[in-house]
Amino acid sequence: MKQLQNLSKFLLEVLEVKREQLECFADRGDLILTGKDLGNCVELGRLKYDAVFWIEKFHGDANLLLAHVMAWLSENDLERHDLNLPDPEVDISLNNRNTANVEIAISFEEPLLIVLDEEGPIFWNGKKWSVSELKVDVAEELVDMDGKSNEED
Repeated sequence: MKQLQNLSKFLLEVLEVKREQLECFADRGDLILTGKDLGNCVELGRLKYDAVFWIEKFHGDANLLLAHVMAWLSENDLERHDLNLPDPEVDISLNNRNTANVEIAISFEEPLLIVLDEEGPIFWNGKKWSVSELKVDVAEELVDMDGKSNEED
């Protein structure tokens, strides 16, 4: 639930709210078994869930809050469109002229990745595994390639 953690951390950084005012939790999750070999790790499955962000007695600019959320999503949840995730839902309840309780519900879908680990706590396919982050190997040079690039004459 990295997206939930990262967005809640971001909101605490950019909003004028105390930690006690922000409650974040996951709701209605689905586990989707995939078992995809990604080279350095295996995508055992995907977790699809609704993240709920509850801000109590919010006294800031609601448009600024919503713009922060939308900007964060556009830069940090790049798969949203491809995964056909619904747009966030917002519910604002006024307390008085100065504060409101704000609830934002956002659907996320994230991979659950594992790597081989002899000491790992997960037993799967006859081996021990640990939960992991995606590691991407970037090629720094090409060796033993024949042919020419399109730019060469």
